[in-house]
Amino acid sequence: MDWIKCSERMPDDESYVVIINRHRELVAGCVNGYWLDTDDGAGMNMNQAVYWIPLPPNPTE
Repeated sequence: MDWIKCSERMPDDESYVVIINRHRELVAGCVNGYWLDTDDGAGMNMNQAVYWIPLPPNPTE
């Protein structure tokens, strides 16, 4: 799967994604409206996102 430009389409609410922000940092989390909830609790406003890609499914083994 290819990276998706946020200017073309934003991820669906409640989807798990990896974001590249405008500082070229990778951030993973769950989309919650205009917010990306991360495991560390810091989160990120989605207006900082430039590209995104869905997280792959968890391993089955």
